[in-house]
Amino acid sequence: MTVSVDNYIKMLNKNDLIAEFNEQKRILHLSGINPINISTREDLADAFSYFAAMMEKYIDDGRCYLILDLNKIIIAPDLASDYAELGKPILEKYLYPCGVARYGHQITRLTVMLSHKKLPAIEPNLYATKTEAFEYIDSLIAVNKASMKLKSC
Repeated sequence: MTVSVDNYIKMLNKNDLIAEFNEQKRILHLSGINPINISTREDLADAFSYFAAMMEKYIDDGRCYLILDLNKIIIAPDLASDYAELGKPILEKYLYPCGVARYGHQITRLTVMLSHKKLPAIEPNLYATKTEAFEYIDSLIAVNKASMKLKSC
Protein backbone atom coordinates (compact mmCIF):
# COMPACT_ATOMS: atom_id res chain seq x y z
CA MET A 1 0.00 0.00 0.00
CA THR A 2 1.41 3.37 -0.99
CA VAL A 3 0.47 6.44 0.99
CA SER A 4 0.85 9.89 -0.53
CA VAL A 5 3.42 11.99 1.26
CA ASP A 6 0.78 14.71 1.45
CA ASN A 7 -1.67 12.50 3.34
CA TYR A 8 -2.21 12.63 7.06
CA ILE A 9 -1.91 9.30 8.82
CA LYS A 10 -3.50 8.60 12.18
CA MET A 11 -0.44 8.30 14.37
CA LEU A 12 1.64 10.95 12.67
CA ASN A 13 0.94 14.43 11.45
CA LYS A 14 3.19 14.87 8.43
CA ASN A 15 4.40 18.13 9.97
CA ASP A 16 5.93 16.16 12.89
CA LEU A 17 8.26 14.24 10.58
CA ILE A 18 11.48 15.85 9.40
CA ALA A 19 12.80 14.38 6.17
CA GLU A 20 16.16 15.61 4.92
CA PHE A 21 17.46 14.25 1.64
CA ASN A 22 21.03 14.64 0.41
CA GLU A 23 20.58 14.18 -3.32
CA GLN A 24 24.28 13.86 -4.09
CA LYS A 25 24.86 11.06 -1.56
CA ARG A 26 21.26 9.70 -1.78
CA ILE A 27 20.82 9.75 2.01
CA LEU A 28 17.35 10.16 3.49
CA HIS A 29 17.44 11.19 7.16
CA LEU A 30 14.14 10.79 9.05
CA SER A 31 13.62 12.45 12.40
CA GLY A 32 10.83 14.29 14.16
CA ILE A 33 9.98 17.61 15.70
CA ASN A 34 8.26 15.82 18.58
CA PRO A 35 8.61 12.16 19.56
CA ILE A 36 6.54 9.94 17.28
CA ASN A 37 5.23 7.01 19.35
CA ILE A 38 4.30 3.90 17.41
CA SER A 39 2.52 1.41 19.66
CA THR A 40 0.28 -0.75 17.42
CA ARG A 41 0.81 -2.86 14.31
CA GLU A 42 -1.59 -0.60 12.43
CA ASP A 43 0.46 2.49 13.38
CA LEU A 44 3.63 0.70 12.34
CA ALA A 45 2.14 -0.33 8.97
CA ASP A 46 1.00 3.27 8.42
CA ALA A 47 4.45 4.58 9.36
CA PHE A 48 6.23 2.19 6.98
CA SER A 49 3.83 3.14 4.19
CA TYR A 50 4.52 6.77 4.90
CA PHE A 51 8.30 6.19 4.99
CA ALA A 52 8.06 4.32 1.66
CA ALA A 53 6.17 7.28 0.18
CA MET A 54 8.91 9.61 1.43
CA MET A 55 11.54 7.44 -0.27
CA GLU A 56 9.57 7.36 -3.51
CA LYS A 57 9.25 11.14 -3.39
CA TYR A 58 12.98 11.68 -3.05
CA ILE A 59 14.59 8.82 -4.92
CA ASP A 60 12.17 8.58 -7.84
CA ASP A 61 13.59 5.26 -8.98
CA GLY A 62 16.62 3.48 -7.67
CA ARG A 63 17.81 3.17 -4.09
CA CYS A 64 18.99 5.30 -1.20
CA TYR A 65 20.57 5.15 2.23
CA LEU A 66 18.34 5.69 5.27
CA ILE A 67 19.22 7.15 8.65
CA LEU A 68 16.57 6.98 11.40
CA ASP A 69 16.52 9.04 14.58
CA LEU A 70 15.39 6.61 17.29
CA ASN A 71 15.18 9.45 19.79
CA LYS A 72 12.19 10.80 17.85
CA ILE A 73 10.76 7.69 16.12
CA ILE A 74 9.82 5.41 19.00
CA ILE A 75 8.55 1.88 18.33
CA ALA A 76 7.34 -0.37 21.14
CA PRO A 77 9.45 -3.54 21.70
CA ASP A 78 6.41 -5.80 21.42
CA LEU A 79 6.27 -4.79 17.73
CA ALA A 80 9.68 -6.35 16.96
CA SER A 81 8.25 -9.18 14.81
CA ASP A 82 6.01 -6.73 12.97
CA TYR A 83 8.96 -4.37 12.50
CA ALA A 84 10.94 -7.17 10.85
CA GLU A 85 8.01 -8.31 8.69
CA LEU A 86 6.89 -4.85 7.57
CA GLY A 87 10.37 -3.37 7.25
CA LYS A 88 11.94 -6.11 5.13
CA PRO A 89 10.12 -5.17 1.88
CA ILE A 90 11.23 -1.55 2.31
CA LEU A 91 14.84 -2.64 2.88
CA GLU A 92 14.72 -4.78 -0.24
CA LYS A 93 12.96 -2.28 -2.52
CA TYR A 94 14.38 1.11 -1.56
CA LEU A 95 17.69 0.73 0.27
CA TYR A 96 21.20 -0.13 -0.76
CA PRO A 97 22.52 -3.32 0.90
CA CYS A 98 23.39 -2.54 4.54
CA GLY A 99 22.16 0.99 3.78
CA VAL A 100 20.27 1.77 6.95
CA ALA A 101 21.68 3.29 10.13
CA ARG A 102 19.82 4.14 13.31
CA TYR A 103 20.87 6.32 16.21
CA GLY A 104 19.59 7.26 19.63
CA HIS A 105 18.88 5.75 23.00
CA GLN A 106 15.13 5.22 23.10
CA ILE A 107 13.42 1.86 23.60
CA THR A 108 13.33 1.46 19.82
CA ARG A 109 16.93 0.18 20.03
CA LEU A 110 15.52 -2.91 21.76
CA THR A 111 12.79 -3.24 19.12
CA VAL A 112 15.40 -3.10 16.35
CA MET A 113 17.69 -5.65 18.06
CA LEU A 114 14.79 -8.05 18.63
CA SER A 115 13.53 -7.66 15.06
CA HIS A 116 16.95 -8.44 13.62
CA LYS A 117 16.87 -11.87 15.24
CA LYS A 118 14.26 -12.59 12.58
CA LEU A 119 16.52 -11.07 9.89
CA PRO A 120 19.90 -12.63 10.76
CA ALA A 121 21.55 -11.71 7.47
CA ILE A 122 20.94 -7.99 8.08
CA GLU A 123 22.91 -5.95 10.61
CA PRO A 124 20.88 -3.54 12.77
CA ASN A 125 23.51 -0.76 12.46
CA LEU A 126 22.71 0.98 15.76
CA TYR A 127 24.72 4.03 16.78
CA ALA A 128 24.68 6.32 19.78
CA THR A 129 24.80 9.57 17.84
CA LYS A 130 23.67 11.11 14.57
CA THR A 131 27.32 11.77 13.70
CA GLU A 132 28.23 8.08 14.10
CA ALA A 133 25.27 7.02 11.92
CA PHE A 134 26.29 9.45 9.17
CA GLU A 135 29.93 8.32 9.43
CA TYR A 136 28.82 4.71 8.90
CA ILE A 137 26.79 5.62 5.81
CA ASP A 138 29.61 7.81 4.46
CA SER A 139 32.05 4.91 4.88
CA LEU A 140 29.62 2.58 3.13
CA ILE A 141 29.33 5.05 0.24
CA ALA A 142 33.13 5.23 -0.01
CA VAL A 143 33.43 1.44 -0.08
CA ASN A 144 30.71 1.19 -2.74
CA LYS A 145 32.40 3.86 -4.90
CA ALA A 146 35.76 2.09 -4.60
CA SER A 147 34.14 -1.21 -5.51
CA MET A 148 32.50 0.36 -8.59
CA LYS A 149 35.87 1.74 -9.73
CA LEU A 150 37.45 -1.72 -9.39
CA LYS A 151 34.64 -3.32 -11.42
CA SER A 152 35.13 -0.85 -14.26
CA CYS A 153 38.83 -1.75 -14.71
